[in-house]
Amino acid sequence: MHRRHLLRSTAALALVAAFPRRSYAETIADLSAVRGDGSQVTIPASALRDLKASLRGRLLLAQDPGYDQARQVQNPVIDRRPALIIQPTGVADVRTAVNFARSSGLLVAVK
Repeated sequence: MHRRHLLRSTAALALVAAFPRRSYAETIADLSAVRGDGSQVTIPASALRDLKASLRGRLLLAQDPGYDQARQVQNPVIDRRPALIIQPTGVADVRTAVNFARSSGLLVAVK
């Protein structure tokens, strides 16, 4: 390894280590959603963290990158903002998403 490359790498690592890291789990807060009957429900942050941990696919919340793109449908007149979006990677993720929605009484849409 060249000495300059080693020094640059070390400097970059020191710079990154100097900034405090916030994990995804720390950024999740309680979430307000709408149930199937139209009533409001608050989903605790702990339930969202558990859901995220049980998925192989992505869990997107309004503040996450990719949320706006994932929520769009082909008809530009429709502008919905779901409380959360799950992008499953298999049957297990679909089951987990449906069970979570059922237990919370949430509306479900499939895209």
